[in-house]
Amino acid sequence: MPYINIKLAGELSIEQKREIAKEVSAVIDRVTGKPCRSCYIVFDEVRLLIGLKERKF
Repeated sequence: MPYINIKLAGELSIEQKREIAKEVSAVIDRVTGKPCRSCYIVFDEVRLLIGLKERKF
């Protein structure tokens, strides 16, 4: 089972995450031959801090 950890600087909508997961799964399937349904994808949304101010994207 492929485990994929995607780190994002900022936030995405659930629809955007679904689309990314769909495309990444398709690439894993095509390249490795592992079926899409066996992929485990995790999204980490990272907030960058500069000094005490949050950086906005």
